[in-house]
Amino acid sequence: MEQDKPLPFAATHTDIQRAFGPAYNDVIAGKQTMRQAADSVVPQIQALLQKARESRS
Repeated sequence: MEQDKPLPFAATHTDIQRAFGPAYNDVIAGKQTMRQAADSVVPQIQALLQKARESRS
């Protein structure tokens, strides 16, 4: 049986969680839709992932 390979974490993983967590909590609480949450956090997460990519170079 083939084992799953772990996914690498970005250097900015903790920052990504900090951005996503509150937005997700607002969705669960009914304060915003998932679309609204995504619209607010996706640009932040993309910037953090880009920062992680650049730090690997």
